Amino acid sequence: MGLYYQTEYRLGRRGGRVCRTYTGLRAFLAIAVDLVFLLTFELVFGLLFFLARNLTWIVGGILLAVFYALSVPFRVAHWVSLKLNRRVGTGSAAGPHLKPAWAGYEEV
Repeated sequence: MGLYYQTEYRLGRRGGRVCRTYTGLRAFLAIAVDLVFLLTFELVFGLLFFLARNLTWIVGGILLAVFYALSVPFRVAHWVSLKLNRRVGTGSAAGPHLKPAWAGYEEV
């Protein structure tokens, strides 16, 4: 059995059908060129999808680190206010500060 390769494609919407048939060494070369193009495009698109998926993961991690870094001053201020509140609260005999009872929605 000999090597045989046939391809068919159209050019444009109204273009005619182009049909190519190869046998022997030309068929082997056509198959090899087809495989090279197929594997090249598959490799390129596979790498693009791999990078896109991992870049979203990396960018998400970077954003998480940025948001955490932005929250550090507020965490430090909260920690300092707790320390100062404990230090001031231990010296007074009145106990913890209570909030005033504001008029709520019960009177409305």
